[in-house]
Amino acid sequence: MIKINGYFTDGCVIQADSEFSIAGKSAPHAEVRANLCGKEMSSFCARADENGDFSVVIPPIKGGLSTYSLTFYVNGMQEKTIRNIVFGDVWLGAGQSNLELKLKYLADCDKATEEFRNSAFRFADLPNTKSTYNGVGFFGLQQEDGEPLAEVRWNTPDDTSAALETAGFPFLFAGEMQKNRDYPVGVFNVAVGGSNITHWLPGECFDDSPALRAEIKVCDEKTEAGSLYYEKICPLKGLAFRGVVWYLGESVAWTGAPTCAEYSSRLIALIDLYRDLFRGETNFLLMDIGIEGYDEFSVNFVNEANSIAQKARKGVVRCPLFDLSQNWLIPDGKGTCHPIHLVDKREHAGRAADLCRLNFIENKPARCPEISSVEYKDGKALVKLSDCVRIFSSDGRELFGFAIAGNDGKFVAADAKIVGKREIIVSSPFVSSPARLTYGFFLYNDVCNLVAETESGLILPVLPYRDKIEYFGELFYEEFNPAFFAREKMYENSFGDLGGGAGYRDCYRASEIFGSKLARVSYDGGEVALSIPYDPYASCMAGLCPTILRTNQPHYLDRYDRLSVTLRAEKPITLVGIHFKTCDGKQFFIVPQTDGKEQRNYQIPADKSINLDFDLASAIDIREGNFPLPGYLRKKIALMQITFRSTEKENKVYLKKITPYYDASENPSGSETKTAAKENKDKLFIYGY
Repeated sequence: MIKINGYFTDGCVIQADSEFSIAGKSAPHAEVRANLCGKEMSSFCARADENGDFSVVIPPIKGGLSTYSLTFYVNGMQEKTIRNIVFGDVWLGAGQSNLELKLKYLADCDKATEEFRNSAFRFADLPNTKSTYNGVGFFGLQQEDGEPLAEVRWNTPDDTSAALETAGFPFLFAGEMQKNRDYPVGVFNVAVGGSNITHWLPGECFDDSPALRAEIKVCDEKTEAGSLYYEKICPLKGLAFRGVVWYLGESVAWTGAPTCAEYSSRLIALIDLYRDLFRGETNFLLMDIGIEGYDEFSVNFVNEANSIAQKARKGVVRCPLFDLSQNWLIPDGKGTCHPIHLVDKREHAGRAADLCRLNFIENKPARCPEISSVEYKDGKALVKLSDCVRIFSSDGRELFGFAIAGNDGKFVAADAKIVGKREIIVSSPFVSSPARLTYGFFLYNDVCNLVAETESGLILPVLPYRDKIEYFGELFYEEFNPAFFAREKMYENSFGDLGGGAGYRDCYRASEIFGSKLARVSYDGGEVALSIPYDPYASCMAGLCPTILRTNQPHYLDRYDRLSVTLRAEKPITLVGIHFKTCDGKQFFIVPQTDGKEQRNYQIPADKSINLDFDLASAIDIREGNFPLPGYLRKKIALMQITFRSTEKENKVYLKKITPYYDASENPSGSETKTAAKENKDKLFIYGY
């Protein structure tokens, strides 16, 4: 009985115009013949070795909509036939959960299945058979064992139920690649949610990467290193792909800056290794990960690694997402929501398809423009960009996101003005002799508005930039100086005075984690107003975030022990509490107190102004239980969110002020409490005008 690589099943798509091989097992020393039948028939032979392993090599076949069949004979006896084969462009999808997330969990999935119903593309997901997560890690194959790949099922968009159960991003990407082309497209997805790059490379690739190697777990004398590589990649040896769509980095971002510092070199090693395994020219599209939902701000370094790899190897293109939708909530409540799983993947897949089509099929260079040079002269920085025809502001407003520093390396937000088709002048009245510059290298880089037109005609965002690739370690936590501002908008510098990067954000904004992006913040008569929409599926959770701006201005929360919040609601509403998140990932939750007692799910009456007191020392560590919120942690607070639950069809909450207090026991002054000093008013989140 013959066994062949499970990739080759009915309906499969094989890379056109490239030699490929079909591996399998048969009787030892058997003669294996493969007949490829289309308009004509060709035969290709191989002989199995003493273990029964064989590999039939087939020369390049021209692509098109014509179908073929493959019939295998062992010692002259017919054993197996594969039907309905087409030759076209095949893309291999590898990575973790953003590539694996099923189509049914994505926004507008029904619209997508209807639109692509009659498209000619085909898709297949390779299930986990050996390297499943056991609660500790992924432990599977430790080396190549010679077994053929498990059989997969190739589907078409005509099967709606199969489409909804398949990986969503690959499906949408294939549909976009098939548009306006009478040429077969296939996507073969091997992604595994929760996996790290350590699973996709053999262990020896981490000998010189101590931080990443430290992340590799060992269980029952088995190591995670290479488990998915040996199970899902090695069996593809000898196949050809138009390109690999690599969508991984969430796990790396969670492990922090040390592993991020090593990620780029391992990513380059992965590109080289996979190219050695596959036949033909294998291109790589490196997908950025979203900006929400991470305990640390290491996502910047992960996405930057894609740019480093793009510069290091030809045929590699980075696909940024920061300027596209970061929504991870589905309005009708389908599936489970997680802030790293972006659900508006249609526009993400569209950009990925545009970049692949232009760069790898039409041979028209189309990369996101980057800052190519910076010249400092006369107290200003002259910035030049490459890979573009012209640059402009995406929203017609002044450019946001530039920061400059002198030789001391302390960055401040800077003014930027376009002075030519590809040139910008950057300056700041606070830096007389600039010597350093960054653009958009921070957590909230979705506010950056510098875009460019490429030679191909695509309008793409300019990539984040920093002039020095350096490892921050924990310094950008220790030197972190957040700031509250009592105004509608203000600049933000995410890494304090060390890392640079500046954005322009609302000081008050609607929560995107506990509620709906349909919630809106406005400013009415000196009050901040949160408009909460009607949620027909559940009581609506929405939050009001006085954004803590990461600049060189302190917010002084470490000096105070209590907060007094003045609120008013148009209709009855439940105050869930206040959530805090520190810049090193700790999360705290507090509820108001009345008469010394905590009031969980406090009911705010309709149209009545009330004052609520919050004791910072009573905060609960969400992950570790009761835990005080001491001063040194209050210095690190990077997010504050007042969370409400509304059961009304519509509601509006007004925030008049938030006033901090401190106890006389810690700050003796002869009185029971002291309010914030008047001179600090503009640096505290008092009013929202």
